[in-house]
Amino acid sequence: MCSLTGVFNLESLTYEVLYKGAFSQQHRGEDGAGVAATNGEKIFSKAKLGLVDPTVTEIWNEIEDNVGKNIIAAIAHTRYPTEGEVTAENAQPFFGETKHGMIAYGHNGELTNFNQLRKIFLDKGHTLTKSSDSEMFLHAYAGSEGKTTEEKLANAARLLKGAFSIVGITKDTLFAVRDLHGFKPLSLAKLNGGYIIASETAAFLDIEGAEWIEDILPGSIITITKEGIKKEKYEKETTWKPCIFETVYFARPDSHIAGRNVHLVRKEYGKQLYAEAPIKADIVIAIEDSGRSAAEGFAEASGIRLERGFIRNHYMGRTFIRPTDILRNKGVNLKLAAVKEVIEGKRVVLIDDSIVRGNTAKSRVRLVIAAGAKEVYLYITSPVLRYDCMYGIDFHKESMRATIMPNDKEFTELIKVNKLVHLSEQGMYEAIKRVPLDKRAQINYSEKEFCTGCFTGKYPVPRE
Repeated sequence: MCSLTGVFNLESLTYEVLYKGAFSQQHRGEDGAGVAATNGEKIFSKAKLGLVDPTVTEIWNEIEDNVGKNIIAAIAHTRYPTEGEVTAENAQPFFGETKHGMIAYGHNGELTNFNQLRKIFLDKGHTLTKSSDSEMFLHAYAGSEGKTTEEKLANAARLLKGAFSIVGITKDTLFAVRDLHGFKPLSLAKLNGGYIIASETAAFLDIEGAEWIEDILPGSIITITKEGIKKEKYEKETTWKPCIFETVYFARPDSHIAGRNVHLVRKEYGKQLYAEAPIKADIVIAIEDSGRSAAEGFAEASGIRLERGFIRNHYMGRTFIRPTDILRNKGVNLKLAAVKEVIEGKRVVLIDDSIVRGNTAKSRVRLVIAAGAKEVYLYITSPVLRYDCMYGIDFHKESMRATIMPNDKEFTELIKVNKLVHLSEQGMYEAIKRVPLDKRAQINYSEKEFCTGCFTGKYPVPRE
């Protein structure tokens, strides 16, 4: 899970839009950030470890020193690593000079044929400098043939398997490539005669005047030059399988994922939870922030009062995407404080989005019990997470997944709650279909056209 932002022909607004787009998507990656830009003749690209602020600003100053202020296209990337170490070398955008000219790009997702491609390119004599699967696109593009930029990008994309949303630049072009299943979100907007591409539609909301046009179709390529915009399918056969975990946790509530507003989807998850497991309690409390929308839905459906039982320290980022357990636990412990006056003596329903490693669940329940709760019921707005994600979420190891236990009883006893409830897979579908599709998504997603591999173990594309 990473964030991508690309801009074209925005003149003096280029830096502001790029910065805002990357900053509004910081929740998608906190390990590294980078920027690449072109003036039509030369590309400058740099990436390093760190957050958007101040990394993007620092790099932009170098960009202006190297290619000037007349930027025609630029991209920004924030990194959350799955394949590859957390090092400056693996921070993106990646950049290289090929027989087709210079190229810089960022990648969100994970390639299921990474090892096969790595062997192919090494056997051909290529020099690989990264431990990240994202580097494979550079070598695929460098070796591709074609008369046009679109043909070269298409031939490179056909070598890749798995999850990839890619946004990049050549010296005169902004481009985007999306895999055959649309695992990772990618959308297009326009502003003042120019264009913006971003992982989430929420990135456009933070930019005054930007208008979301559409989702970029799976199996397609978009190129934008001074001559205009081109949209081409590089594969005719596509199967929609957007990641359902985006609607559970990753995406900002004001984003649209698979054509539906995330806040409204999460609110319906909360309503569905109560329908599947009614409970008598005194108050509903959200585990902030990703549990907030669902808690509103649960309270609305149940008639149980929604209270603010936790106060969040907003200087803390997301703990799920921290690279080590030490950092995750430190962040979890500093992130929220319980409000004793709200909780003491109450039967409390805690609403959270998921249980992955169990760090957050154990910590929050402990806080509520310490604040004097009479009873604690933990309601989770997703099914039990039992399986690996092959497409860009870092819970590859079974030891990372707390609820890999044969049933929830053992985990319920471990975290000392009176009851633990997970939303069913069918319940997720029922909730999603109650939220209307936005026509700008361009895709008539049904409620069952999602990747649910982490819950079901059924994967649209196997790892090779």
